[in-house]
Amino acid sequence: QPAFKASSILKGLGSDPVLTDVIPSSSQLFESFEPLQIRVPTPTVSKTCPESAYQWLVEVLDGLIDLGNRHGHYGVINLMENEYQWLDEVLEELIYSVGDNENHILAPLMEFVIRLISNYEDAYVPKLTEQFAKLAEDGTIEDESDNWSPATNSIELNDDELAAHAFFSIGYLLYQGNQSEKALSAYNKAIALKPDYAEVYNNRGISRSMLRQHDKALTDYTEAIRLKPDYAMAYYNRAFEKMRQGDLDSANLDYTEAICLKSDYAEAYAYRGVVKVHLAHIGDPKSDFQTALELAEKQGQGDLKTFIEKQLHELNNSTTQDCEN
Repeated sequence: QPAFKASSILKGLGSDPVLTDVIPSSSQLFESFEPLQIRVPTPTVSKTCPESAYQWLVEVLDGLIDLGNRHGHYGVINLMENEYQWLDEVLEELIYSVGDNENHILAPLMEFVIRLISNYEDAYVPKLTEQFAKLAEDGTIEDESDNWSPATNSIELNDDELAAHAFFSIGYLLYQGNQSEKALSAYNKAIALKPDYAEVYNNRGISRSMLRQHDKALTDYTEAIRLKPDYAMAYYNRAFEKMRQGDLDSANLDYTEAICLKSDYAEAYAYRGVVKVHLAHIGDPKSDFQTALELAEKQGQGDLKTFIEKQLHELNNSTTQDCEN
């Protein structure tokens, strides 16, 4: 197991404002999920974090998977001394880096590690009053249990659900660090723990697409849609994958469904316009490009705006050449 003390290993990891909104806060986790990861033509990879941060995450991922495999679950575990020490060191790093920021990308991982340690200590570590019963009876030691209770969420996640959220957060960051194979391992574990986790299927599809597992990516997007029929992002991702595979008619249907579910989906309008350029029988692409451009400007999506303007320029040039011929 990796040995370290609280340091700046994770300094900046997950602090980007785009990333901090990806994982809901503790209270939001139990209410609803927001779209988690957008599939773009050229996935962007964060370069602000040192390689050591991603390597640390890989080590934590492998260690947690190994821990679950050895014990068969993530509930109350009679940890070995080295496992307990390792978890304590992981928690020390997370507390140093995440602190009390519930919106931090790794907040679910920190909650999970705290749960593992707390489950063990509650079951196997004697309470102070149990060790010194006589002192407690004499009132020398004050029992703080009546005056203090840990903060609890309105709806308590079971151990597997909490673990699934933790593995999801690891997977998301590893994908951002351009480590799709390790991200895939994290997503696989999350799905094994929580098979109805639609957002993980969506993100696993993205990792599989990056690994050229295109048919499996389509299967994941389809499963995400089955689990969450109003999941506009999964329709968009599936459409993008179909478009890349040349299934333009089907891609058009998925982009249209994404737009029906999310009327301000600038990316879906933009790429439906691209599809329409190649399928003249389904309508004018210029209308979609113009709508996408208006939305991109309104939403401050500079890169998408540039992409759309390029498509409109090429479309206008093509139309001009056709008229001249």
